[in-house]
Amino acid sequence: MADRFMADFQAILDNVQEVADESLRVGVKAGCELGRDEWQAGAPTKTGGYAKSIRYRVKGEGREVQGHVYSTKPGMPHLLEKGHAKVGGGTTRAIEHIAPAADDAFDLTEQVVLATLGARL
Repeated sequence: MADRFMADFQAILDNVQEVADESLRVGVKAGCELGRDEWQAGAPTKTGGYAKSIRYRVKGEGREVQGHVYSTKPGMPHLLEKGHAKVGGGTTRAIEHIAPAADDAFDLTEQVVLATLGARL
């Protein structure tokens, strides 16, 4: 009797873990997509090349899933977000476009994970 109870209880826990892992992956992907879209929308558009360089990647499994939104132009995001010194003197203005996108992406990730968990459990 106790063995049967433990087996059934373990099956329930395994199902909950599987649902939680999938919910996390769905939430991270949704957050990354929103982060990329908002980052691109707020990016300076002198030529459009910078906005096109913004990508996202989701990797890992289970509780180890990770999302990464990035630009293929290293250093450029920091210079634009924070401003930088000019060669002839003075500084460029900072164009804050990454931080607001990140905040919204984190919020959406949490909302999607919780909603997906609630819908499946």
